[in-house]
Amino acid sequence: MENKTWEEIKDVLISCGKNKTSKYWLDQTKTSSSTDNKLLINVPSVFIKESFEKKFGKTLKQELLNRGLSSNYKIVVDEGLASALFAKKEVTPATSNTPIQEELVLEERNVFSLSPFNDFYTGASNSLAVIAAKTIVEKPGERFNPLFVYGRPGVGKTFLLKTIEKTREDSLYIGSEDFLNSFVQSIKKGTTEKFKETIRGNKLLLLDDIQFLSGKKAASEELLHTINHYIENGRGIVLVSDVKPKDLFGFPERLISRVYSGLVTDVEKPDKELLFDYLKQTQKEIGLNNESLKKLSSFPFENFRELKGLLNSLSVSKEMNLDVDLSVNRYIEEKQRFSISIKTPEDLVVFVSNKHQVDKELLFSKNRTERVSNARHVLVGLLRKHTDMSLKQIGIYLGNRSHSTVLSSLKKLEKNSDLLAGVNSLDNEEKNEKVG
Repeated sequence: MENKTWEEIKDVLISCGKNKTSKYWLDQTKTSSSTDNKLLINVPSVFIKESFEKKFGKTLKQELLNRGLSSNYKIVVDEGLASALFAKKEVTPATSNTPIQEELVLEERNVFSLSPFNDFYTGASNSLAVIAAKTIVEKPGERFNPLFVYGRPGVGKTFLLKTIEKTREDSLYIGSEDFLNSFVQSIKKGTTEKFKETIRGNKLLLLDDIQFLSGKKAASEELLHTINHYIENGRGIVLVSDVKPKDLFGFPERLISRVYSGLVTDVEKPDKELLFDYLKQTQKEIGLNNESLKKLSSFPFENFRELKGLLNSLSVSKEMNLDVDLSVNRYIEEKQRFSISIKTPEDLVVFVSNKHQVDKELLFSKNRTERVSNARHVLVGLLRKHTDMSLKQIGIYLGNRSHSTVLSSLKKLEKNSDLLAGVNSLDNEEKNEKVG
């Protein structure tokens, strides 16, 4: 193959790439001798080989066929190639006219860019998580490994993972449901090795909502092995959950201890400064006056989803020529009267223990006296109503009880109006407090 043909193919591969780092990978390749049946591509490391194959393999085959060549190719690792390639890349000295060009060259060499974080709102509620995330992006596997981020739904955990994903081409974001489904399908089809290659063949793995793997013994064991693989091979892994590691019931103890060997940090509900920065960007678009901006910035939103819902409503009000600031006042008044705060499992245990005068430890025990059993039934109902826990997860949380036992508690609640009133009493008490 002529060098000119290879350069043409490289241009096509770059144009098909997702961002500017595509050129970085291709600049580290060099074609050596080739035959009519196979193209030989030299790369400086195994990591570059794996990344090149993953990013350009299919497109390369098609481009070879388009030019009437064989689609067969072989990637050869030539460790001596690294210094030669690096020597060819000269950074133009910075001048007042070329700061951006220098920055791009540096980003390509390091295969990452922190620019996606420019769109991520940072404040006291999430600053530690963001700092740790940037560190992992720059040097995967060297510090804070694994990074475990937890917090209530809607506070920006998934957005943080998605932002990290944009910083590196050699990262993989996957939700727990996709992880579980892919794992189960790989067992059924006998393709577990391919599954492992896909999950483990990255420089940075981003796994969302791992609490949903609770009670899935085989999947959680696979997760443990995956975490170990990334740590032992000096690659980064970020785990996200709605709960703290110690509250991940139904996971191997070794997995929890592995998590605590890295960095565990939380993302709290948005604080006043963060809300102000966020709302300031949409103030003109929605038509908020400064007074409404201050009111909303000071309002205790539990999460960004709640705020986004309000902003969507205000946008509609503006389109209908309604008074946006009046809508803000009505929203705040309504929320102050009837807002029911999100409860953690621990909050609900304390509430039931105090309300029914039952020791907290008894709620998790095998005690079956009527008083304790009724209190436990109410707790099951509250956990089902105020958390995202599945029946299986509730059972594990309450002392490794079975799915059928939890389901039985819910059925007893439906048939017993007094017990059902106990479930609703939390809402009623909070409403009374707001009105009062």
